[in-house]
Amino acid sequence: MARTKMSRNHRLEISWGVISFLFLASAGVLIGIAQVWRAQDDATVLGSHTLRKLVITDLDTTIATVLGVIIVVAFLVGLVGFFTSRGPGKGEKSTGLVVFSYVLVATGIITVIMGSIIWFFTLTERNDYMEVWLAQSDATQAFLQDTLSCCGYWNATTEGLFTQATGFCATVANVTASPCVTPITAFADYTLNNVFTTIYGFTAVQVSLFMVTCCLIITRREEERFRKIDEKYGASGGFV
Repeated sequence: MARTKMSRNHRLEISWGVISFLFLASAGVLIGIAQVWRAQDDATVLGSHTLRKLVITDLDTTIATVLGVIIVVAFLVGLVGFFTSRGPGKGEKSTGLVVFSYVLVATGIITVIMGSIIWFFTLTERNDYMEVWLAQSDATQAFLQDTLSCCGYWNATTEGLFTQATGFCATVANVTASPCVTPITAFADYTLNNVFTTIYGFTAVQVSLFMVTCCLIITRREEERFRKIDEKYGASGGFV
């Protein structure tokens, strides 16, 4: 029986290690992408990242960085808890893993809330990005019109938020082109869908790690209890 329990404990430890690595990797993805995007966010330069900067703001990259740091700290708490309760006589010292499980719950809730906020934002993109469009400089609006081959946000009228009759929109034949709301929201929808899907994927990792952690706590406590019984009654099987 002891061998079976040790085998189960060993399998759980391997599972915990693999999923913990994925958990830590999710923090690396969050922090890494946030820093790359932040490095590209030079408001004075118009280029291939201009449209992306309308969708992913400085606030978004800051939140991603903070969440990544929280995950790293949680991982370290779990790592300490994993080793302090490992080995003979330590199975009942599972406080670290218990704390880690609570941290995982909190992290999971924060992650789900983040993903849900982004998902909800995709439901009202056309109106939301009207405000974003209005907040852009004349140069940025003109650049987007030239890049996306569109004129105005809603249409090429003053009421349609058309103010820059330059570049692509300086040609009369192009004024009747599609409004910019279509390509802007199409890009935003694609980007944000990928973002919140990835975030929900991180949540799946967190839930899996929480479940394995709970199983590991229970198994180590059981293993420690049987070890104490063996010490008390001896290996001859005096306890029935």
